[in-house]
Amino acid sequence: MKNLLLLALFIVLSLYTTAQTFGKSKIVLQGKVTELFLADSTEKPLDKVSVQIWSENKLVSEIKSAYRGKYRMEAPYKESYSIKYVQDGYVTKTVELETKSIKREESAIRLMLTIDISLFKQNPACDFSFLNDQPVAKAKVLRRKDNISWDVDYNHTMQERIRNEIKKARASDRAL
Repeated sequence: MKNLLLLALFIVLSLYTTAQTFGKSKIVLQGKVTELFLADSTEKPLDKVSVQIWSENKLVSEIKSAYRGKYRMEAPYKESYSIKYVQDGYVTKTVELETKSIKREESAIRLMLTIDISLFKQNPACDFSFLNDQPVAKAKVLRRKDNISWDVDYNHTMQERIRNEIKKARASDRAL
């Protein structure tokens, strides 16, 4: 009888643990925010940048980058997110992340995603207004692979647009 009670207790605890795991399935976002100096492309860590997670035009989570520009935060699966990096006087950058393809039975995982991003000061010689409406990068979590797939073509196109604007800033600095 005692063994039967222990078995029943074990089964209940196992089910509870499984339910807890499903309820706490998260994607962990971490990384480092740096300042990119347009004149010479050097970088330095940027503290106190607001790192925001948005879903369906609602703020889900927000933290400030810590010492040396580092940040770490979590978000549940089954959402589409815009991760925004915001600092007064700097061009805001956004990364889109799609996690909707994860099914409930697959989501008992904690997936780590590292996003290191560089912000630069607003510059009148550059037109970065396209970054107000478009993310700098897009990614999605792949089903059953515990993996992230980056939209390489899109990301490359955005990098080229940003590089072209940075060239304008450098040309403007040389003209002065």
